[in-house]
Amino acid sequence: MKHPDTVLLNVAALDDRIRELGLKRSWIADQIRIDRKTMTRWLTGQTKRIHVDNLNRLAALLDCNPRELVQSETGEVFATSEDQSLAARLIAQENLLEILTPTGKWPLLEGLIKAAMKPDLPLALLGQLYNCLAIAAWRQSKLDPAEEYTRRALSLGQQSGHKATIARAKLNEATVLSFRGRVKEAITAYRYCIDSRQYLDETVSASALSNLGSVFWEYGDFDASLHYQDEAIACFSRLKMELNLAIAWIGRAATLADMNRFAEAWSSIQTALFHAERGSWQRGFGDAYLVAAKINARQGGRAEARRFFDKAAERFAALGIVEARTVAIEGVVLKVEGKLSQARSRLEWAETMNPDFPISKTEVLREFLELAVALGDHRLWMIKREALKTLYVACGCDGWLARLDESDVFPSLA
Repeated sequence: MKHPDTVLLNVAALDDRIRELGLKRSWIADQIRIDRKTMTRWLTGQTKRIHVDNLNRLAALLDCNPRELVQSETGEVFATSEDQSLAARLIAQENLLEILTPTGKWPLLEGLIKAAMKPDLPLALLGQLYNCLAIAAWRQSKLDPAEEYTRRALSLGQQSGHKATIARAKLNEATVLSFRGRVKEAITAYRYCIDSRQYLDETVSASALSNLGSVFWEYGDFDASLHYQDEAIACFSRLKMELNLAIAWIGRAATLADMNRFAEAWSSIQTALFHAERGSWQRGFGDAYLVAAKINARQGGRAEARRFFDKAAERFAALGIVEARTVAIEGVVLKVEGKLSQARSRLEWAETMNPDFPISKTEVLREFLELAVALGDHRLWMIKREALKTLYVACGCDGWLARLDESDVFPSLA
């Protein structure tokens, strides 16, 4: 069928150009005198053809050649149902992610996406679906599937030339690299995302800042960690993203605790709990209570350390979460309570947990060093210190490694 007055719209090129200029879709629709719903249908692939008059007005407004917004007729692809278009649109707008993140119902998201996926979806939208599958996978600690979904999303982004899909895939790549303990590579990938922030929604680019802050803590650069968490907090505050604010404030508190800046760390935890409450983030309470237990234990507050740890354990039990970090903090609390043999038993167990997450093991080994000092066991201290050094080298935790090398003598012998 001939369409003499219309051309096939290149959705990926249009989306990228809008993001590059930082324009609002509603404003564009008003400027070229179309219904805002029409603009939405263009960008979700529901309406595939555009009248040449609208194309020319759109290109003039976006300061580009009309040909840049046109897709070859021979490369025409169609979404096959309204349900698929709706699923793709919801995912592209992050609605499902925002709805499901506080509840942690990632298997539900995974199932919904897989039910909507078909090979004849537009490539850019298919790439976005794979990106969200990757998020659902790594949220469930399923790193191998997350890595595969990320690879597919990146490939589809490159095939379609959709920079937003590529940037989001790189963000997933950075997250998986961090979980794998490939810290330096994760830092590089997160910085790519931040440099490409014009292609990411503000909410996503702010998350990249917060994640980079967390990875710099893993690396051992505390000042850089605080810098990026503070940048993220400023963005999340402007966007009123309560759950993300809770995450960033918890990350900030954990870094400050490792810097022995306990008053600031405690203030950050109080702020994190405030935002977790407003964001109805159940896991956030557990994470915040866990850091609160560590802060109190570090200052010798036995009763408060136990109280906050028990509250964290209760939250995690309700959510079905069992992680090495939780058991490691229990070891810290037991140590400050003077129950050294029990503390050692818990740390020995924690060391065997979550083998796919080496950064968690570094936390356990750091606590083991402290326990060895409390036990006066020089041999244990040497064994765990060597294991920790090997892991720091393997993961690229240069900042932590430097601190370890600075304190290479058993405290009682110093």
